[in-house]
Amino acid sequence: MGRYTQIISQRLIPLPKELSCNDIKKVAFNDIKIDVIYPEDALLRSAKRKLVSFFGNSLYGSFKIRIVDPMPETLNVLNHFPNSDQAYRIWSDGSINISALTSKGIMNGVRTLLQAVSKEDGMFNIPLLFIYDYPDIPLRGQRSETAVRDIAYMASLKLNSADYMSINSIDEEKRLKENCINEGIVLNSNISYSGCITDENLCVLSENADTVIFDWMTYGGKCIFPRTAVDFIKENCEKFVENKTRKVVCYTPVSDIYQKFNITAMAEWLWNAKGRDTESFMRAYATVNRMDPDKFVKWCTYNMTPARTLAENGFIARLMSNRIVTVKGKEDLDYCGFDDFIENAIIDIDKYIRMADRAVRAAKQTGYEEGETESRCVTAVLRCAGAQQKFFTLYRMKKRNPEEEQQMVLMYEMMHNNSRSLYYALLDWKNVVDKENLHFHTGITCTAVACMRMADLMKKILEKLDIKHREHHSLSYHEIGGWDVSVFDKEGIAELTYDIAKYADKEGRYHICFDYTDGKSDISVKSISGLCNNIEKAHVLYDNTSSLKRLNNDEPWYEVFIDIECTGRDQEKILKIILERATDNKNKCNGIVGIRKI
Repeated sequence: MGRYTQIISQRLIPLPKELSCNDIKKVAFNDIKIDVIYPEDALLRSAKRKLVSFFGNSLYGSFKIRIVDPMPETLNVLNHFPNSDQAYRIWSDGSINISALTSKGIMNGVRTLLQAVSKEDGMFNIPLLFIYDYPDIPLRGQRSETAVRDIAYMASLKLNSADYMSINSIDEEKRLKENCINEGIVLNSNISYSGCITDENLCVLSENADTVIFDWMTYGGKCIFPRTAVDFIKENCEKFVENKTRKVVCYTPVSDIYQKFNITAMAEWLWNAKGRDTESFMRAYATVNRMDPDKFVKWCTYNMTPARTLAENGFIARLMSNRIVTVKGKEDLDYCGFDDFIENAIIDIDKYIRMADRAVRAAKQTGYEEGETESRCVTAVLRCAGAQQKFFTLYRMKKRNPEEEQQMVLMYEMMHNNSRSLYYALLDWKNVVDKENLHFHTGITCTAVACMRMADLMKKILEKLDIKHREHHSLSYHEIGGWDVSVFDKEGIAELTYDIAKYADKEGRYHICFDYTDGKSDISVKSISGLCNNIEKAHVLYDNTSSLKRLNNDEPWYEVFIDIECTGRDQEKILKIILERATDNKNKCNGIVGIRKI
């Protein structure tokens, strides 16, 4: 192992199988020449463009980066590697040389080199590398809309498979196809506007029998909570390799803002299952993302266990799938069964809450904003879970003394306070979310809303038992109108307008809330706008889709953030909403619209 090997390895994700570096050469920006002596195809041209874009290409450059056919000895070694079509070799002889059996291997070598090189004071710091490398699993990637949006980032991690179920247009499909060809991505399409993408080795139109869909989320009622637990990801990737799985794709919903960390961890161990331990990976991830490795490892260590415990317990999934919680006011408390609310109790929950609290502080010290918010959410949801468990355990008792009744009140307060903490974490994270304009609120907001509804249910129970408590209105909103099947025209479009002047008398952020009262017909919210004196004075946040999120069987609740700029009760304020429903759907679709100031 060379003296610079450890330093360079911290910049490389995934870690190559064999790596050595004895020296780092400083080369001026205008002193590099790119030579390609290799059979040309689309992927090779793309690899050369990446090199030229990064290094430039000086005709008289003294330092050469060469793409060359492998020599017989190298050819023999590469042929004996698993998945040899993606294997590559990098070596130094005064120049940097990249060899491989195919252009796929060349592209992998180029990506490794680009990760290893740094820039400083008008100079390239070029490690003189010696690498042999190949992947453990042939097809590695993502499944869902996120996959087709993140082609460049996926490819930079040597992920090479993207599965998608739908796409908006033929033009978008063509752009996606071109990007996949340029990056060497295998595109798996179940629905194609053009009927079929015919390029050989580009697109497989049916699922492979040995495909594993790797889902590290707790998923219930469109409520998503992340498993950012690298030990969990590493364990599963090792199993995939041991089982000689041909293809692994992870499912990452669009709202999962934590996906970058998880995707990177998966890319690491699907390529090289035995390469790094979890701490070494976390240090490399921190280095690549310009964070303090020691502090980042500290955050991960504190956060992993409570996050994984909460995910595996399934508290959120059960909460979101419980009809008593999701369908507001539909059931009489006398006929409710509360077994769901106390089953699978988290043992020693206070221990996990303390760990998550420490994770919040560690992330704050690191400046890792996403991690701080995640840990805050984990802490809040754990406290909600503990409050629910205790409250309904006491409620099921036939007799309670005054002290136990007071404990029920305290658990109601805990549920209320922490559901709101979860809810307002979004506001603290506004800059992060708005930066990418992700549809993030579908996950954490729906979780917060479920916890708020549970707090409201606890309040009803306290009222029924005539137990004194502080009055909270955690989920209350002003009902401004509703809809039923009669408002839709023959094309399935409904244009709804509501006067909101008395509810939106202050400038700021509001939630527009939708709730089913009957029926489960699929509906799309096509647009939402706010008009002040007939001039649009509102901005919908956190949504960049062509039609806003669907209302369906799993999501009886939907809401959107909207910033209203105008003030004063004397101004005319109109909320305009356009809904769309399937014209061939005979189900009822009754619902109500509400507004709430944050």
